[in-house]
Parts: sequence; C-alpha cells; structure tokens
Amino acid sequence: MPPSPPRDTFAFPVAAALWAVAGSLATSVANMALTLSRFMGDEAMPDVLRDLLPGLVGQSLLGAAMLAVLVFVAATRRQARTPDRVGHARGGAAATGLLAAFSAWAAVSLVSALAYGQVPALQSPIGFAMVGAAVSVLHIAAAALGASVGAALLLTPGEAPVPATPLRDAWAGVAIFAAVIAFGMDLVIGTLPGLLHEALGSGVFASAQWSPLLALLVGANVALGYAWRRRRAETTLAWSGDAWAALAVLPITLVLGAGIGVLGVALAYLMGDGGLPALMLAGTVVLLLAGIAFGALGALAGLLRTRREARPR
Repeated sequence: MPPSPPRDTFAFPVAAALWAVAGSLATSVANMALTLSRFMGDEAMPDVLRDLLPGLVGQSLLGAAMLAVLVFVAATRRQARTPDRVGHARGGAAATGLLAAFSAWAAVSLVSALAYGQVPALQSPIGFAMVGAAVSVLHIAAAALGASVGAALLLTPGEAPVPATPLRDAWAGVAIFAAVIAFGMDLVIGTLPGLLHEALGSGVFASAQWSPLLALLVGANVALGYAWRRRRAETTLAWSGDAWAALAVLPITLVLGAGIGVLGVALAYLMGDGGLPALMLAGTVVLLLAGIAFGALGALAGLLRTRREARPR
C-alpha cells in the first residue's frame, strides 16, 4: 500500500469548513421546517411560500458560505500557531466547524426571539431592517468565536503540514474576496428597503427577500474576474489583502449594481408595449451587461492586488 501523501496546511481548515457548511445547512433546514410548519393547513400557504421561501433559501446559502470562509480562516490561524498539533487532531475539524455553525444558530435564534418578542417597536419595516443588520453581524461574531474555540480542542501531536501551493492559496483568497463582497452587498441591499419603506412603498420592502440570492450572484460574478488575475500570483499572498481588496471594491460594486438596476427599469419601461419577447430581450441585455461589468471590476481588483504585492518594498 503506497504511503499517503503529506497533508498540506489546507487539509484541516478545508475539513473544518465542510463541517461548518453541513452544520449550517442542517440548522437552516430545521429553521425552515419550524417556520413553515406554523402555516401548514392554512389557506394562505402558497402566499407564505412565495413570500418567505426565497429569503430563507438565500439566507441559508449565504450563511453557509460565510461560515465556511470564517471557519477556514480561524482554523488556518490556529494551525499556524501550533502547526504540529491542530491539523492532526481526530475530530478537531468536526468540532471546529460544528461549534461555529451551532454557536451562530443559537445566538441568532436567541437575539431574534428576544428582539421580535419583547420589543413591539421593532415590528415595523425599519425595525426589521435594524434587527436584520444586527443579527447578520452577530452571526459572524458568534461563528468566529465558535470556530476559534473548536480549533483549540482535541489537540494531538503530529507532523507539521507542508505549505499549500500558490494556486490553492489563490483560490482561498478568491473565496474570501467573494464572501466579503456577498456579505457586504446583502447587508446594504437587505437593509435599505426597510429604511426606504415609507418613501417608496411596500413593494420595495418585499424585494428585500431576494437580497441574499442577489448578493451571492453578484459576489460570484465579481469573484470570477478577480480569480482570473489572482490565480496568476506565483507566490502566496496574505489573505487579509483579499478582504481589504473586497472592501475597497464594495462601494463601486454597489454603485454599479444600482446603475444596472436603473438601466433595467428604464429598458423595461421603454419596451413595455412590446410584450413578453421585448421584455425578455431587455432582461438578456441587462444580464449580459451586468456580467461583463462585474467581471471586469473583479479583474481590475485582482490586477491591482497582484501588482501591489509584486512591487519591491
């Protein structure tokens, strides 16, 4: 039997991230079942599914992606402190990922129940927006704390892992970049409809349910362009730089998204008399332009990121 190849520095963090995804999706499915069970047998069930399901699915996917990235970073940092121990702990990856997932779920559930059950003033679009933003930040904080605690458990000695290749390091940086973009997008476009509810009407507030899915789509699109440049780096780069690159690009992404949204509304208005084929053509044109624009923005961010690191210091 040939000897197993030496594990690299990503073996433990990736395993922990996969456990975090599994735990996050499990808690999300449980939350969906509890939410929908309250309306079972109700005549309004189809309306409830139409109103709640997109937001629940989007938040589940976005939460799982964010947890995976957070756990990956926390596990990598902990392993860097004790490279001869953490990565070889039996069950350490499961403890790291599941503690993060269940800590985030418990914190969010408790705060949401207290906020909506004990503070009547929050039962409004603005209140929902405020609590939603606070819960999103709390979700991240609780997950990071749970991952840090989990990564410190079940330590057993072993051989230090070999460094990861620059290509794997680049893809990890792309994942961090995409997660920061998606989270920032969701935080902004998920909060604004509640704050603008009185000025723009209930239709804007109802659109907030689609913000997680839209944020994931935009984040993935920008990250594709970023990956095209980032993976060309021949040396490992600090992942904090990828997070800062995402924060620098986020305002431009939001402005670009708003411009594309206005363009889509204008085209739909101009072609409204042409029927469904004209609207489908307008939608295709807007999607094509959006894909090119967001991809080009990500490529520009990746180019600046790699060139900045390549400069002599």
